[in-house]
Amino acid sequence: GVRGAASAADTGGGAVYRISALDLRSNLHMTLKEGAILRADNDTNLWPKRSSGHASTLAPCRNIISGDGIHNVTIDGGGLIDGQGQAWWDLAHRMLRRIPPVKTDGLRPRMIACEDCSDFVVREIRMLNSPSFHLFISGDNCEVTDISIQSPEYGLAPNTDGIDIACNGAYIARNHVVNGDDSLCVKSPGSNILFEDNYAEQGKLLSSFSQSISALSVWLHQLNTPSPC
Repeated sequence: GVRGAASAADTGGGAVYRISALDLRSNLHMTLKEGAILRADNDTNLWPKRSSGHASTLAPCRNIISGDGIHNVTIDGGGLIDGQGQAWWDLAHRMLRRIPPVKTDGLRPRMIACEDCSDFVVREIRMLNSPSFHLFISGDNCEVTDISIQSPEYGLAPNTDGIDIACNGAYIARNHVVNGDDSLCVKSPGSNILFEDNYAEQGKLLSSFSQSISALSVWLHQLNTPSPC
């Protein structure tokens, strides 16, 4: 069900497993037990690239966990995925100091990215310090519930979006997001999306990046934010 590099095949409670670019397959239930940690390799030079060429060249990286065109997949269990994003954020800041500046927004790996998928569920996991977006899903019928996402503010951790949804039919509920960019974001062609009882802090809370998205197709019920001091 899962292809890629990992230091162990089991994700039992209490263990730490170093991973590099895992690929999900259809009809998979991946349970990361409470206490277990999936920790991404933080060597930016050796991280697998999406294009050919030497590993150290500046090219789009593969995501930490990917699933393209898959269906009927659930990730749950209460464990932690640690993206070890600091090395990637440092790289982003160094590249911006170049003349001319080089943006790395599309080059750094995302933590979980599933495109053109269907019946995809993420629940009750913790996501920490992604190099880029924490969770991106496109396709049909997705559910993201009871997860927590944490990363520093934008100046330290740029483009660390929380939950980005480009699905037709999505339920996003009871999530806790403290991050460095868009906390909850609807991207094209997202539609028929319900956000319910989510908590967002530090980022841009709820945003949309498509003029084609109808406001009537996105519902928001109780977005919780920190109380003013």
